[in-house]
Amino acid sequence: MTDSFDEVIEYVRLHPKMIVVDDYELSFCRSKGSQKIFQDGKILENRGEEENCVTLRVIHRKQPGCAAVTGLEKESIQHLIENAFASSSLSSPNPWFRFPIWKANTILSKSVENPGGVPEEMNTLIPDFSSAHSSVIENYAVEDTHLEIIRKTERTHLSYQKKIHRFSFRVLAQCQGTRTLLKEEHARRALCLEEQKKTLARVLKLSEAITQAERFSRSGKFPLLFSPLAAAQMVQEIFPWFYSDRILSRKSPFSENRPRFSSKISLVDDGCYFDSPYSDPFDCEGVPSQKTELIKEGKIVGTLSDTETATRDNRVSTGNFVRTHRRYPPSIGVTTAYIEPGEGNFAEFVRNISHGIALESIQSIHWEKGSRCILSGCGWLIDSGSILPQIGIRFAFNPLELFCRAASVGKDLIIFDHFGSPSILFEEMPLEA
Repeated sequence: MTDSFDEVIEYVRLHPKMIVVDDYELSFCRSKGSQKIFQDGKILENRGEEENCVTLRVIHRKQPGCAAVTGLEKESIQHLIENAFASSSLSSPNPWFRFPIWKANTILSKSVENPGGVPEEMNTLIPDFSSAHSSVIENYAVEDTHLEIIRKTERTHLSYQKKIHRFSFRVLAQCQGTRTLLKEEHARRALCLEEQKKTLARVLKLSEAITQAERFSRSGKFPLLFSPLAAAQMVQEIFPWFYSDRILSRKSPFSENRPRFSSKISLVDDGCYFDSPYSDPFDCEGVPSQKTELIKEGKIVGTLSDTETATRDNRVSTGNFVRTHRRYPPSIGVTTAYIEPGEGNFAEFVRNISHGIALESIQSIHWEKGSRCILSGCGWLIDSGSILPQIGIRFAFNPLELFCRAASVGKDLIIFDHFGSPSILFEEMPLEA
């Protein structure tokens, strides 16, 4: 712990207002990061930054309050205390708001460093890349995070530090005059040059075809095959529906009812996923990370919560009070979410389709009233088990109905940042032009 945060703790502990509160929770998160972004072998962005976030949550006369600042100066901490108290005075007594009880085995001091890592130089692996049809973006990032949480009443202290390396590799191509994501890979290490060349060779053939692609926009019922990337993008779109605060505030379709999906679909959020840079020993409330089942064989069996929303349902927190971005205070959010794998893979599914559509990636999703949305992306027509030339795809559909029609889930699970999925085949999906 740094000397400056030692001073913050002492200042808060002795402040007259903090002495009289029922309880408080003070958390400190420092993130140091460096990032390099290359486009087509030329450096696009190179930055290093350090972000501090101090969050204070108080309970005073059973009224909760919260405030956050980014500075450690005395004036900033004074504002933090005043704003937390002002927030508390404006709120109503909330019997559901409480801090989670820390057990002895959750008091950790853990340092986590991913194996492999980004080369110190973080140089591009494709210095001579040139294509009229595609653009390759490489993103190298190193982040060192330090989190501490202290509580007034428990007189305990949680602390951990981790250093993570991330590398993403994206290929974009021109389709109908629009940049379309064609390929995306994430790793906790940089891909070696040979791996990079093999991947580039595959996707460049596709990118040349996509420049001449016709737009597919037809109504009807079609078998619809999602690649792991497209399926993960779809999971990302619907995932906030599982946040307890959204369900309670009636901002989720699950506020009204809990539909039953295909028995092939099982969705989890795993804060302990072995190969994810977002695996932490505990969340920003000190609740141990865990694997939470959200959909099991088509049935919705869980939601994601913090301590307050969990208490309303007489449950315990799922450990999802997290910082989704280092510049924002914590809230209910995702750790690593994915659809659990089944059998088969993308190529096998293609061979078993007589006439249908394969979606490689989603360019955009525009939500309309209710649960209807319009999807734009790129993919292929499938005829007699063979893939035809690349097409641009645009159609309207209902995502709730989409996951009800899953006929097969592959074993080719791939994690893309926070979200992952294997290939998924949806049978006779109604699409509107």
